[in-house]
Amino acid sequence: MGGGAFVGPVLGGVWIDPQLFFWPVSAICVYWLCAKLSRHGLVHRVAAMAAVTTFGMANIFMLVSLFLQGTGFNEQFFFHLEGSTARIAISVYPVHSALAVVCLVLPVIGLGEPGQQQIPQRLYATSDVGLLAVVSLALNAPLHALLMYGAAAAEPKQVALVEADKPRIETHRLDQPKNLVLIYAESLEQAFSDPTLFGTNLTPNLSRLAGQSMHFTGMEQVSHTGWTMGGIIASLCALPIDSKLGVNNILTGIEAPLPNSTCLADVLSAYDYQTTYIGGASSEFAGKKNFLVTHGFNKVLGRNELTSRVLVDYQSGWGLYDDSLLRIAKEELASFDRQVPFLLTLLTLDTHAPGYVSASCHLGSEPNLKAKFADSSIIPAVRCSDHLLAGFIEDILAEYPNTLVALFSDHLAHQNDVASTLNEVPKKQRKLRFFVSADNITPGTITRFGTHFDVMPTLMDLMGIAAYTRHNAGRSLIQGTSGWLELGEPDEIMLSGQALGLDLQLPPVVHFELQGPFLQIGERRIQATHAGLPLKKSIYAIEFDSSGALRKIFSARDFDHFMANHPTGYVVGLSNNRHFNQMFASDAKAATIYFAGQLNPDKLTTGELWWQASVNTSQARSPD
Repeated sequence: MGGGAFVGPVLGGVWIDPQLFFWPVSAICVYWLCAKLSRHGLVHRVAAMAAVTTFGMANIFMLVSLFLQGTGFNEQFFFHLEGSTARIAISVYPVHSALAVVCLVLPVIGLGEPGQQQIPQRLYATSDVGLLAVVSLALNAPLHALLMYGAAAAEPKQVALVEADKPRIETHRLDQPKNLVLIYAESLEQAFSDPTLFGTNLTPNLSRLAGQSMHFTGMEQVSHTGWTMGGIIASLCALPIDSKLGVNNILTGIEAPLPNSTCLADVLSAYDYQTTYIGGASSEFAGKKNFLVTHGFNKVLGRNELTSRVLVDYQSGWGLYDDSLLRIAKEELASFDRQVPFLLTLLTLDTHAPGYVSASCHLGSEPNLKAKFADSSIIPAVRCSDHLLAGFIEDILAEYPNTLVALFSDHLAHQNDVASTLNEVPKKQRKLRFFVSADNITPGTITRFGTHFDVMPTLMDLMGIAAYTRHNAGRSLIQGTSGWLELGEPDEIMLSGQALGLDLQLPPVVHFELQGPFLQIGERRIQATHAGLPLKKSIYAIEFDSSGALRKIFSARDFDHFMANHPTGYVVGLSNNRHFNQMFASDAKAATIYFAGQLNPDKLTTGELWWQASVNTSQARSPD
């Protein structure tokens, strides 16, 4: 039973991607090898259990990536590999999560009792341990995917179009400044409108609106844009974001992300626009709020701020339903000063996998559609979003003159229950949905190639702000070709750590501040968080290499997990985790401590943090 549970996730992965047909061989060899090892005493048995746990987690992570994205490890996967994502995933996929735990625990239990593994005796007598180990690693799909990701990340990269200093935004008189409503329609790519795929156009209302609008039909998803925060930053700032350095803390751990970059709301704020963001999910998740408030949004409303404005328990696993979100958006619009131009940005949720249907919606009556997708949850969610969004856009255009309404899918759809149908279209031919409606706009279709990076310059062009029609990696698609094409090899274009605010060097003195809490690293003030949320019973650490350059930023709530994966270099950090504090500062009375040095009781300088504190890093550094 243990062996079957171990191989189960692997078979699921092969079912999703048959090209990984060799992966089960690796899984079988791993379990055989560990079963053989476990029969030779306690130490060997513990080693076998550790190996099975490691390989089992790798198999499950690989299956999760295949299930959600249709591909192996990549920047999107590691960007979202953190605690709040896991909590959401468990609430959305409770059965799948329970099966994953079973597949992880049963194999370990199976190895825990000596003599219980039903492995053929002939295998014990003839198998070569070295050969099994080689086969296990050579045919291990998660290892292949991780090595490919690492190799791509390690390639020399050209840092392009990153401003050294955030320039002063020059403004000029706008005779009739246009309002802008920018809607990010979660995963609502253009393929859902293709009747050859689904037997009917699933978004007839949005397609009708697009025909009456300026419609951009050549929008492709390129690297560094395939998840929500990557897509938002790319489209607002015309810059890609690289997620290797911090994973779950790349944005949440920085008080002011991308400090040297100018984004859409920065420009409109300089023109004295009212700027508001509304999203159904938590605004703290993935550092979203940090980014938005740094870049021109005066008001950021997420799940926590909006829960009191919806009916009790009327929320999906991800957050507010879209009918609630759009109702609140109308309320916020009504609160704006009509004499002052505004920017309202929305992010919908219902079309996030697996798909949710707002209570105000019902699936249409097409019998062929119902028969073909009777068990689908994403199809009715798409139909509902089409109805809600089209109605919202028409209401805004009717009530607010001189207003542009732009609808843009934040990224292509991830794994859902019609992924096999979507994947009938080659990835390069799947398009993002992007159109701009206004009461005075000339309808037309622009077919030239475009990317996320061209959204901001195109909107600036439509609003009459000529200084930003060419900006960073983007160009106005009204005037010419995408900026992405002008940059050469797309894979060489990355956003540097400096642009993210992570180009850190260990200074002679590090300062700590309880309110936040914050670390002052040179000129950079960094907020300590865990999974994008305030530090609570957690440990936050920044690791530097022997030259004093930033190596990694990470956090954990579980002490054992933190120590099992603790850094070997020089660290500075904060902790209000009781277990960690008792281990390294047993006499501390304060709930929060600061630390600097190597994670060893003899090499770590610690102190109580009641308000502010500082540590001399040259004295704390180990002489080793």
